[in-house]
Amino acid sequence: MKTNVRIYIFKNKKWKGGIEMDENQQITYMQARLIRLASEEWNLSIKTVAAIFEENNVFRFIRECFDIFHVEGDYAVLDNIVEYLNNIDYYTAFVVAKTRCVMFRIRVSDFVQIIKTDASLCYPTLVIMGKITDSNMNHAERHKTFHPKDILGHYLYLRASSHLPYTCPLTRNALAEELHINLRTLYRHIDDMEKKGYLTLRKGKIVIEEEHLEKLADRYGDIIL
Repeated sequence: MKTNVRIYIFKNKKWKGGIEMDENQQITYMQARLIRLASEEWNLSIKTVAAIFEENNVFRFIRECFDIFHVEGDYAVLDNIVEYLNNIDYYTAFVVAKTRCVMFRIRVSDFVQIIKTDASLCYPTLVIMGKITDSNMNHAERHKTFHPKDILGHYLYLRASSHLPYTCPLTRNALAEELHINLRTLYRHIDDMEKKGYLTLRKGKIVIEEEHLEKLADRYGDIIL
């Protein structure tokens, strides 16, 4: 099956120094971004990913869910696509509990029905969802503006600016979670930044010394996230 992927570039419409797009154009742009991201994360060619999306109506899925997806980061949307492709009709998540607990997996339709009929559950659910939406909007805005590698570089620059040498105390998992970057992508960017002299690794820890900070400052010194 031949699959065409169109990427549109529009001139003379600017917003915040970027491109002003209507909703259809935004959806097309999101679809193109997600094809590239899926290609990187799944280790498949762009042509193969585009064919998967076409054959499984993923493009339609993105369009129909755009009202939700446009306030999420691309990695969160890709997780939704994976669930859609695997016909998973429940949300996946992780829970950090302070005490021993029991987890229940509930279908989305059942959960919606429960909160519709139980006001004491509905209100805290809406509060939590509001906080998550606010957080996702902030992260989505940042990830649309900056490449994950630049988010990592800027983070290390800020941390190392206060004292040298700087050793990042976070594990790779914790750092990926802190920056909202996929773990495999984080490893790839750390390796690339080490090769380019932005950092060094000692016993698996990210270390920033004076020569690394100088390079980071040249690239990220004037950026505010």
